[in-house]
Amino acid sequence: MRSSFLKALQNEEHDHTPVWYMRQAGRFLPEYRMVRERVGIYDLCSSPELAASISYDAARILQTDAAIIFSDIAIPMENLGYSISYREGMGPVMEKTSDEIHPAISKAGNAIKHFKLSHGDMPILGFVGGPLTIFSYLNDSPARDIPNTRKRIYSWDSETVGMLISIRNMLENEISLQIEAGADAIQVFDSWLGYLEPEFAGKIVDMMVKPLFRKIKSRGSRGIYFSTMTSGMVDILLKSYADFISLDWRIDLKTLKERDVGIQGNLDPYLLLYSPEVARKRAMEIVDSMKERNNYIFNLGHGILPGTDPQSVINITKTVKSVKI
Repeated sequence: MRSSFLKALQNEEHDHTPVWYMRQAGRFLPEYRMVRERVGIYDLCSSPELAASISYDAARILQTDAAIIFSDIAIPMENLGYSISYREGMGPVMEKTSDEIHPAISKAGNAIKHFKLSHGDMPILGFVGGPLTIFSYLNDSPARDIPNTRKRIYSWDSETVGMLISIRNMLENEISLQIEAGADAIQVFDSWLGYLEPEFAGKIVDMMVKPLFRKIKSRGSRGIYFSTMTSGMVDILLKSYADFISLDWRIDLKTLKERDVGIQGNLDPYLLLYSPEVARKRAMEIVDSMKERNNYIFNLGHGILPGTDPQSVINITKTVKSVKI
């Protein structure tokens, strides 16, 4: 029997709202912290067995309808000749060390392949970062308001556009490899899109994001487009060619009920961290407002925060699944 998650991806009828969480394999889980005590992020992303195992364990513990493969959005940049390192408080740091290009290597794809061999009954998402978001790590890590990235995007010079296109082309190949490995869907993370003013956000979506979703569809898979601070840019997001748009908590999903696109989201992860009971009630309201849609997937508006009680997450999962469609 196909899962509710897979049915929702295809806009088919199913018995409960599917649920998974961004960063569901993360520091809030004791099991994850135990692994991280002995294995660094880079080594974890480079081990298909460990990445698959930690992805499955998180979904099993939290009782979600799908797993998302453990990796990092920076890792595919190795294929463009960048070395990746992780420094406390800085996230991924990318340094150009080679002019060699390796288009046939996907560490996330290798992990997905291992996951499907070991846990074939559970749906698995692959993912990539959006070209803008990856470009921001090259220019601004760890600055959160991406001033250098915005300066370059707003100049829209040939060097900037050329680099974005190189990243986009590399991501198209990464997406193909993940789908070939068995990914049931691909999520594109564009966490910084909302920092741009609408004209340039539209350029990024049209030139750099839409081709990714065309690639996803051409390979027979489904695509989810996640962004933050974009509640005023829904019309731009709809031009991405994504099957689903995943939104943060800054928008009432009821305002999107008539939109012809799948919806994912959008509980505030800080509610889950600080007010679990309020979060449970709000989750119920969100799901209730969306239960007439076959193409709705419950998630947070961003990743689960460190310090969140895993039992609170499990309670949300059970609450969401208790609402019959």
